[in-house]
Amino acid sequence: MSPTIFRWASWIPLATFVAAQRYIDQFEGWGAWAAAPILLGPVFVSAAYVLAGVLVLRAERDLGRVRPTTYAGLALSSAPCLWLLWRLIVTA
Repeated sequence: MSPTIFRWASWIPLATFVAAQRYIDQFEGWGAWAAAPILLGPVFVSAAYVLAGVLVLRAERDLGRVRPTTYAGLALSSAPCLWLLWRLIVTA
């Protein structure tokens, strides 16, 4: 993935995660529990973007200059993965 495409598209995992979370919030009790696997899609997309972001970061570092927007894009795209990690630690 090119660095420009990564920076412009890094909001997609967080946006899909927020949309899925808002969809699940309309259910109560067991309905919310049954709809929870919908959140796995955005988490997998986030993991792919994190991998791409790390590759972009390494490529920019090898060229000698890492742009601050690359760090911001990596932070945005990693939010769903970090949420899942937090949930696994807190509820375990």
